[in-house]
Formats: sequence, structure tokens, C-alpha cells
Amino acid sequence: MLKIFPVETEKDIEIAKNLFSEFDDFLKGQLHEYNNFPWAVKYWQSHKEKIQGLPGKYAEPRGCILIADYKNKHAGCVGLIEESSEVCLMKRLYVREEFRGLGIGKGLVKTIIECARTKDYKIMWLHTNLLLKLAIDLYEKMGFKKTAHNKKYPDEIKDLIIHMKLKLEGTNN
Repeated sequence: MLKIFPVETEKDIEIAKNLFSEFDDFLKGQLHEYNNFPWAVKYWQSHKEKIQGLPGKYAEPRGCILIADYKNKHAGCVGLIEESSEVCLMKRLYVREEFRGLGIGKGLVKTIIECARTKDYKIMWLHTNLLLKLAIDLYEKMGFKKTAHNKKYPDEIKDLIIHMKLKLEGTNN
């Protein structure tokens, strides 16, 4: 049924590139009213370049990319990058539409949390936007708490962005 595995081969990297690109397309659809702003054009172009350079910041030993396979079909992905020796960032949680509601997102989050623990991270951060209500609900169920942030965002979207944090020590989700 559901298999979650780390990206290890060139074939896996190609799968991750496709899923990361689909995730960007999904987000562009959610944020369509902002896509023609100069900052957005630059942002999406930089993401395209990062995807082509995978694994990049997601490389082992301090990062990782996980792929979810459901009934022999690539259903979703999630990534982990290092922010500091004790802090990591969960990025790009994505489940293809036809696989939503099957627990795949929860499986990916649980697995990436365990991956972070094995790398001795103490805190996991993520940022998302208020339009992704189902993702926010999942993160909260997994123990993430909304928190303040001091990152600068364009005025048009600054009120959409939320940051969440999970303490990895002593938690069992």
C-alpha cells in the first residue's frame, strides 16, 4: 500500500524534481493573483533553478527528500534542510490530488520528523500560507505550534504566511 522512501538514486531525484515542480504549480494556482508581481516572477524562477539542482540543500547527511509511493504510484513528497546544527526546516510537503485523504501527508510528516530526530535536530520549523488550511490542520495535529517570525515578505502576501515550530526532543507524534 503506502511506502515512504528516501531519495537515493538518480531516478529518485527525477521523481522528486517532478513532484517538487507539481508542488510549485499547485502553489502558483493557490496564489494566482500574485504571480505577475516582479518579486513572484523572481521567486518562481529561483525555485525552478533549485529544483533542477536537486538534491542541493536537501542532500544527505543533514538533509533528505522523501517520496511516498501508494500502490506503485508516486503520490507525494517532503523535504528537510538544515538551518543550523540543531534546527531543520520541513519543506515542500505535497500530496498529489488523487491521493489526498488517504493519510499520505500524515505518513510523510511522521517520517520526516523521525528523519530529523535521527539527525539530532532539536527543532523543526516550517512555513506555509493561510490558504493551505488542510496542511495547517495536519501540522497542528502533529504537534506543530504557530509562532512569530521576523522574515521579510512582500506586503501583498505578508499576512498570508505563517510559521510553525515543533520541538523534536521528548515528543512522540
